[in-house]
Amino acid sequence: MLSITLSALLLFAPNQDQAPVLQPAVVAAEQIAEIRPFYDRKTSVLIKLDAGTPLHVVHENVPWSRVQIPGGLVVWVHKDFVEIDGNTAVVKTSRLRARPMPSTDSKSHPVGKLKQDQRLPILDAKDDWLKVLAPEDLGAWVPSKEIRILNPVPGDWDEKWSTAASKRRQEILATAKPVTIGVQVPVVDPPPKGGSAQKVNEKNSVNGGVEVETTESSSAVDAVANTGSKLEPAASPRVPDAGSQSALLKQLVVADVFTKDPLAALANARANLDLHAKEVTDTLARFSPEVLDNCEWVFTEVLLKHKDPQHLASARLGLTRSDALRRFHQSALDAQLRKEDLQQQITSRNASSGKQKEIKIVPEGGTGAYAWVGHLQYRPHQYPKTPFVAVRGKREVLLHSYDGRFYLKDFLGREVAVRGNWRPSDTHPELQVLSVDELRVLPRASKGIK
Repeated sequence: MLSITLSALLLFAPNQDQAPVLQPAVVAAEQIAEIRPFYDRKTSVLIKLDAGTPLHVVHENVPWSRVQIPGGLVVWVHKDFVEIDGNTAVVKTSRLRARPMPSTDSKSHPVGKLKQDQRLPILDAKDDWLKVLAPEDLGAWVPSKEIRILNPVPGDWDEKWSTAASKRRQEILATAKPVTIGVQVPVVDPPPKGGSAQKVNEKNSVNGGVEVETTESSSAVDAVANTGSKLEPAASPRVPDAGSQSALLKQLVVADVFTKDPLAALANARANLDLHAKEVTDTLARFSPEVLDNCEWVFTEVLLKHKDPQHLASARLGLTRSDALRRFHQSALDAQLRKEDLQQQITSRNASSGKQKEIKIVPEGGTGAYAWVGHLQYRPHQYPKTPFVAVRGKREVLLHSYDGRFYLKDFLGREVAVRGNWRPSDTHPELQVLSVDELRVLPRASKGIK
């Protein structure tokens, strides 16, 4: 019986790849139809339609009907997932979620998904969100009792629909406000205190030259998704700090070298890391965040793009050793501080301990594109709106899928490689959140690689 029921559900389930059957209808007499993003009265009202307004019914979920309205719906999309062409936003991802409000919280339930390359007239902007006019094929929900199916269909139905669509579209476009959106240019900054946020070097950032496999399965071992546009390698080598004393600053791996031969770049990064560890062990002042940033960038790019177990294990080990060198440096600084405290003959034990810095997990942050590798954790009490954190060593990165493309709970406890762009946190102004554009679940680490 269960198998028959499941077969029936699959048989009559709507196929999103096929064009829906449009059933003409109108808002019932003496009714004001409330169009909502989901079949739940707790969701917000997108628009109220007067009696007699033409509609197309595309699906029924009793007691609700999903309908299209003439002229299309007014929705919000995030600017990170569209390209601006004059007064038009061009969707650059597949299945971009449209929302009733400029927010991703529970009150802004997605209306539906927009298709790649769809062109949306821009009506307004708020923070990082754009108010746009969606195509008519984006439907929403209305209680079935508030509409009336037309049977038979009037002979002049197409004309009435066209007239209503044209009138409503003109009225909506007349409310459009001029929106100026500046182009953000990647900048190169020194790392913030407590972390080594890797910035994008505009000169050296080029496409990695490796095709990325795309899959829709959230449970796959190798899950990768991209925006459809070319992304520069995140966290490419930044301009060296002139004050650093490391001799390795002249032989950092640059993006062009990585593009030509990623595996040779991996070997160079491993060698540079080993040499720098010797430098720091001999002379603590020669510690260079730039050298470690450069090595970690190479390791992360390999983990994002390559599948050979030996290469993945080598890149993983490189990240582990880089984290260990950072911890060694911090511990050595703490030891120096304790020694200075003793030399200054601090009489108060509390005052002395107050100057000793405890090593804590430090959130990464920065601007522009970034790539990171870590184990995914869930911390809703610490970060209510962006609770997913990728932790590696004593550092962590806050992750969030703002367009809903990745259901991050599926990857909890797994080691993931991610790439995206930094965004300010809504609840913690001092922190940055990585908006995930690509995600790869790394295979289990193999043993015996040194």
